[in-house]
Order: sequence, then C-alpha cells, then structure tokens
Amino acid sequence: MVKNAVKMLLAVLALSAAGCSYAVKSPSMDLPAGSKVAVGSVVNNSETAMAADKVRALLAARVKLSFGEDSPVYQPSYSDDVIPRQDAEAARSWAVSQGANYVLSATVEEWRYKSGLDGEPAVGLTLELKETATGRSVWSASGAKTGWGRSSLAATGGKLLDKLLSGLEAAAK
Repeated sequence: MVKNAVKMLLAVLALSAAGCSYAVKSPSMDLPAGSKVAVGSVVNNSETAMAADKVRALLAARVKLSFGEDSPVYQPSYSDDVIPRQDAEAARSWAVSQGANYVLSATVEEWRYKSGLDGEPAVGLTLELKETATGRSVWSASGAKTGWGRSSLAATGGKLLDKLLSGLEAAAK
C-alpha cells in the first residue's frame, strides 16, 4: 500500500511539472447505507496561509450534499498553519463523539496562483477516509489540477474535490 501511495505521489509530481490538469484517485468505495461521515482535520502543507480553512469549507459543503446535512465539521481551536501532529487522532476522537462512522481528512499540498502572465490556479489535495471505531484507513484519493488564467482557486479546488470524491459514494438507503 505504501509503494502504491509513493507511485501515485510521483505520478502527481511528474504531471504537475508538465503543467497539465489531471487527477489521480484510488478505487471506488460504497459506504453502507446510513453511514455518517464527519469532516476531520485539514492540514495545510502549502505555502498559502489559510488554505486549509478554504478547503475545509469546500469539502464540508460536498460532504453535506453527499452524506446529509447533519454531517459534522471539525473546527480546530488553533490556526491550521500550525497543526500539531496528533491532530488527526483528536479529530477521530471528536468524530466518535459526534456519532460518525467515518472521518474524512484532507491535506493541502498546493493552493496558489502560478506566477506569470496568466496566473493560473494550481491545487493539490489528498483525502483519507478512516473508520472512527478502529482508526483504520479504508479509502484515499490524491490529485492535482490547474485551471485557466481566468479561473479561481475555489472553482479549481472544487472541481478537483468533486473528481476525487466521485469514488466515495453512499449506498442507497
């Protein structure tokens, strides 16, 4: 599994150097009917301040549409730019307290406008879904996308999230 993750990351990096728009994701997963998904921690590894807050808002909206309006969203009590390493465990514990079956966390690798005449938006994200009961990772997806010169970061990031989340579906109730 680690080898596959490394291969996926290398593919993402190679394609980003080529300057194209793309997404890489893991296989689809259907969640059991009635599953409650919480949005967990969002770690900002980009050079853009507050990128995690922006991604959390986009991710929360999409999770609520897919898994129900009662999907809780983790709000850390500190800046996402200085997240401690143990935050993922804190978010999982919080998700358990909210009655969630799964917690969906994210990492922001890139969230910026490229320099140059066009100033194209560039976004790189990784998502991970864990069972709250065991903490075991059951699904992950990673990808990157660039937009056109007049595109916004939010629109480009939203399109990437839609693409990545298309592999994660709730079973019919």
